[in-house]
Amino acid sequence: LEVGSGSVLGGLDAFTRAERLSGGRVYKCEKCKQKVQASKQLQIYQCPPILTIHLKRFAFSAQSRGGKLRHAVRFQSSLDLDRFTTHGESQQYELFGVIVHEGSSMRSGHYWSMVKTGPKGPWYRCDDSTVTQVSERQVLEVEAYVLCYRRGSEFHQA
Repeated sequence: LEVGSGSVLGGLDAFTRAERLSGGRVYKCEKCKQKVQASKQLQIYQCPPILTIHLKRFAFSAQSRGGKLRHAVRFQSSLDLDRFTTHGESQQYELFGVIVHEGSSMRSGHYWSMVKTGPKGPWYRCDDSTVTQVSERQVLEVEAYVLCYRRGSEFHQA
């Protein structure tokens, strides 16, 4: 997911926004064989029990060659995907894991994670052989690389 919007919800909005196909990107109609203006839109058809959101944290260009994007990206402890689905029905998710990359490029760095033990359980930071309890506020302030959400009903069954 692109991180330029500053939030996971903004990134999902951009990812699922209808896009007009025109100019050099017009659509060729299969029936009439003519090039016509059209629009396309990506939406979620079926929501998974576990939702993994990978935040695009590395830039690839002649100058950066995999340099780290350090934009602040807001994410929530709960997420509803209803407006991003084809049916528009409520799909509540709860955050249960965050993976963090520390380092300046994709060529080097260190990964660590934060995990939640259950719906009302505490959060823990897991960094190599060290595990420490942390607050939810600390979790929501990290420079996340991967976010792991569990559908609400799935979280309570685990």
